[in-house]
Amino acid sequence: VIEVKMAQLARTLYKRGFSLEKALVVYDRNGSGFLDLASFKQLLEGAQFKLAEWEVNEVMAQCDTACDGRLDTRELLRRLSASATQPRSSLPAPPGPGSPAAPGAPRPPGAPLAPAAPGA
Repeated sequence: VIEVKMAQLARTLYKRGFSLEKALVVYDRNGSGFLDLASFKQLLEGAQFKLAEWEVNEVMAQCDTACDGRLDTRELLRRLSASATQPRSSLPAPPGPGSPAAPGAPRPPGAPLAPAAPGA
């Protein structure tokens, strides 16, 4: 669950022209590679990304490698990277030849913008 939320945060930041890595560096003001709880919450607020308090606490707990109340930014990125490489068995298979394209998929050259109306 937490990896999913962090992936959503990464996408939110990307849409705003940032990467999660850069955001972590910005909020890691002393360059230690760690964020305290207040800095992590400031990052979330700056990204306009909402997490429930239990989710914030869970991220902190899972990424507090030194058990000192600080989020290890490398651990967070490692977990995010590992979750991105996990197979997603719940996702449908991509459309194959002859099957309709997924919504939002690029249309082939010369394809109409919308399906033709019946009788057109």
